[in-house]
Amino acid sequence: MKIESVTRLTSANFDHMQRGAAMKLAWIWIAQDQWRRRDFGPVSRQDLSRAMKTAHASVRAFRRFAQQKGMADKDPRVVALREQRAMLENKSFHISIRHEQDRIDSEINQIINALEA
Repeated sequence: MKIESVTRLTSANFDHMQRGAAMKLAWIWIAQDQWRRRDFGPVSRQDLSRAMKTAHASVRAFRRFAQQKGMADKDPRVVALREQRAMLENKSFHISIRHEQDRIDSEINQIINALEA
């Protein structure tokens, strides 16, 4: 890969929702790897396939989580639970809020799973 391509790909903004996002992400990762190793030779088929597999899984997970967040933002129960969780942040440092945060997070996850089904 040419050094111009490496510098262009490593400095580019990336959008997971665009068409061909997995391919672009794979090339970005390959460019970053080559930059880190200072190896600007050709890209092997194994490196590209490994990067494509990982990038496809990453883009798929990002899109799924974005869809879940979009559904959850519209549900008033989730909005109320998030506000309740934010209010816990104002408590004293002497009081443990981990249990309450975990409970609220599990309720939010149950609501999101029910919305997906």
